[in-house]
Amino acid sequence: MEFIKKYKKVLFAIGLILVLILSCSFAWFKLNKTSTVVNKIRVGNLELVLDDITTNGILLEKAIPLSETDGKKTAQYTFTLENKGSTSANYTIYLDDIPLNDNEIRIQDKYVRYRLLKNGVLQTKSGIYKIKLDEQRYVITFDENKHKVLNITDYNNNSVSGFDTYLNSKLTDESSLDDLVNILKDTYGQTLKYSTELTEESRLVSTMGTNPERILGTGAINSKEKNSYTLQIWMDKDTTNDAMGTIFNAKLRVEAVQKASAPTLNPNIVGIFNYKEDTCVNGEEDTCVINNCLVDKEECRPGTIINYKVSDTETIGFNVLHEDKDTITLQAMTELIPSVAWHTGFYTTTEGPKEALAKLDNYTNTWSNVIKQTFTLGTTTFLENPYTGCDNSSYTCDTNYYTMDEQTINARMITVQEAKKIGCSKSTESCPKWAYNMNSFYWTMNADKGNDGFAIYISRGGFFQINSSSTSIGIRPVITIKKYL
Repeated sequence: MEFIKKYKKVLFAIGLILVLILSCSFAWFKLNKTSTVVNKIRVGNLELVLDDITTNGILLEKAIPLSETDGKKTAQYTFTLENKGSTSANYTIYLDDIPLNDNEIRIQDKYVRYRLLKNGVLQTKSGIYKIKLDEQRYVITFDENKHKVLNITDYNNNSVSGFDTYLNSKLTDESSLDDLVNILKDTYGQTLKYSTELTEESRLVSTMGTNPERILGTGAINSKEKNSYTLQIWMDKDTTNDAMGTIFNAKLRVEAVQKASAPTLNPNIVGIFNYKEDTCVNGEEDTCVINNCLVDKEECRPGTIINYKVSDTETIGFNVLHEDKDTITLQAMTELIPSVAWHTGFYTTTEGPKEALAKLDNYTNTWSNVIKQTFTLGTTTFLENPYTGCDNSSYTCDTNYYTMDEQTINARMITVQEAKKIGCSKSTESCPKWAYNMNSFYWTMNADKGNDGFAIYISRGGFFQINSSSTSIGIRPVITIKKYL
């Protein structure tokens, strides 16, 4: 080739730049390499150090196209990425173009080949193997990335038809080189004589993506861990004459995202089960199915059973009412307080459920593992739901009904609005089965603002009803807990 006969200069100048992204709430931090060979960034508990051991980068004089074998003999560019902080991170290494002078022309990525090792392990293997069967004198070309046999030839390079179809019928979308070898052993016997060869240990720069999204490598780095890289770059053996006189000038860029620590489930949650009317009513049946909603960080559907240690000595079964980002609201599965007046005075429901909350406060004052709830009746809301009086006809609620003083307690009753969200209405059995008991009923937080002296409860028929606030019926405590530590 005329091109090979002429020595041309191709410059591979590798600069360094370190970019750290913690999250969308943090700013970008950028360090450009100047006189030092070490780039360091420290933010919070994360400290990454990018160390350019080969200070002069890679400079190829009189470069010519090289084969895979010769390319592996070229100069090595080494760098390390070290995490000296206390926080783990995921990172991506990019290879970015550096602007050229006006009279310079950039070489096309398809003519540049690279080989990368991380901690001594090859990162750029093509995934295409040659498997030689000594006795059968076959050469099988297998693509481990596509999980299929590409072709089969004999030792004289003549095509062998049909056998590739058979082998591919035995392979799956997850088959590896070892899987193919096992299939061959099943076909020819366990004493099969064979050898395997990785066809390429390098890749074209064009396979990284397009600048500025060329991804050289990715990885995770734990606290106090160091990853060492070795990079080699050369001109591909198939380079044509249009690459004469061109330049490759690039820099490394590392983007790292701080890894969030896996949340630890609230240790007072001792069991989570799917509620089933016939097979799992209270979470104690052998037929209950474990629910991993919180473990998998998925939504726990209303009704899900959670057995919770409200104190160091007492565990109670609850049903999920609703979730927020960090907390979950639960209602006791049974009327823990079987009989109490909502308010003993007649025509005084504007003062709120004084007796019921006082009794509830006394009952739950040892519940040290719940979040205390502080609210002023008539102004505090759950979403759009005030703890106040509601219209018995439509169950719309008045935010200025109660005059009760601010309350801080461990538990409360369910609100009409919460009950409506799980399906309760004035229709018989409108509430879900887990939310009512055919043998009892329980108070809500809300009065009937159209009938002073009356409050709203959930009946044993599974729907809203009203009764005199001085009537003694049950309470199912509602608590709020943290999902994770």
